[in-house]
Amino acid sequence: YKNVIVKGTTISATTNAGGYVGQVENSNNATYYNINNAVFKDGNVTANSNIGGLIGNSESKQNNSINKCNIENSQLNTENGYRQAGGLIGRIGNGQIGITHSKVQGLTVYGKFSGGLIGEIIGTVTIEDTEITGTESKKNRINSTDGASGIYGRLSTNNPIIMKRCQVKYTEITTTQWSASAFSGDIHVSSGKNASISIYDSSVQHIKITAPFSGGMAGQMRGSLTAANIVMNDVEIIGKQNNNGLSGTIISDPGSGAKYIYVAGISMQNINMKDKNGKVADNLYGY
Repeated sequence: YKNVIVKGTTISATTNAGGYVGQVENSNNATYYNINNAVFKDGNVTANSNIGGLIGNSESKQNNSINKCNIENSQLNTENGYRQAGGLIGRIGNGQIGITHSKVQGLTVYGKFSGGLIGEIIGTVTIEDTEITGTESKKNRINSTDGASGIYGRLSTNNPIIMKRCQVKYTEITTTQWSASAFSGDIHVSSGKNASISIYDSSVQHIKITAPFSGGMAGQMRGSLTAANIVMNDVEIIGKQNNNGLSGTIISDPGSGAKYIYVAGISMQNINMKDKNGKVADNLYGY
């Protein structure tokens, strides 16, 4: 796809629903996609699982790309909050994908695992120069039962996930049961136990995070996290009692399987923590 606008469209399916493609198959033929300058605007996508503003479910094993794509003022809802929903892609089940120079704004999303860009990641993902933003009067609302963030709802892989020059702004991120943060949602306890997450030159501004395991950059941390040159400004972090959760300004729970955490060059201003699950107050991580 190139230079396409889909506007004012309602899409409904049993599973695998997207503003442009329901599912990209993993077939014997080399199936890959390169989406440029595509817009999904004022739309509504509904399915039981795997829904995205562009693609519902990506099973392609190839090297794929999304460049200069926008999702604007749209709603993505899995029925009864079941399974994955993401601003661009509901689920990446295979392959590699690069997301560059894209923007999600005015988004409302609800699923079991919800992300501003991706519902669930099983493949390998690199995200660069991409913005998840609302406005003061119309914030993004990323809602889930089990995992949510501005980037992805759930990480179910040990493949590297790299974020460079990403911005999450004017967004409310909510999870009722497990993990939420600006950059990382739930990390699968087994398939993500050696997760590799890198975040560089990125910012978080004017956001509210509410979850049992609530952190500014990550919730329950498994595997490794490397972050450098991060700005956090006007961030509200609210912890909840469910599942004996923890809250921290950077990470909620490094004790759930974190192997290596390196954070350098971070600026934090106007960080507000509330209801720290009755355990900690204004710590870099919960314990």
